[in-house]
Amino acid sequence: MKSIGGRIWSKRRPGTGKGFVFIPLEDETGTANAIVRPPLFEQERLTINLEPALIITGWLQNKQEVIHLMAEKIGALHAIGLPEQASTIIIRRYSGLDTSKV
Repeated sequence: MKSIGGRIWSKRRPGTGKGFVFIPLEDETGTANAIVRPPLFEQERLTINLEPALIITGWLQNKQEVIHLMAEKIGALHAIGLPEQASTIIIRRYSGLDTSKV
């Protein structure tokens, strides 16, 4: 499993998505798309809706230069102990995610 962090760009819960929520996270290196299952969304609803930036841990998939992550754990970005203004690239390095090899 890997972790990604960034600013929430938008949240989408399409009617045809069977309750899944799609959350693109953005940092200065690009965008990664998190896919959140309905039970995890219900569990983390307040965090997802109230926090401007998240750190999400899950299983990575890279298709055509687009990173997708099936979320297993969601938290507020500031909760990991880095200053709120810290670059999320630090989180990518901290988590072991090398975007050039994903």
